[in-house]
Amino acid sequence: MDVPDLAIALGVSKHLLYRAIKAGEIRASRIGQRVTVPPHVARELLCLPATQVAA
Repeated sequence: MDVPDLAIALGVSKHLLYRAIKAGEIRASRIGQRVTVPPHVARELLCLPATQVAA
């Protein structure tokens, strides 16, 4: 999930998220110039249940 989208969903500023990522408090990846938060980390931050994968 992109940082700006996650910031909106969490109701915080994107600058706050970027600082937390830089401090190592939130795991993220860089894809080119874009910083993304893995889906499972975003779900945790949003207090959503983990998705179940059908067998």
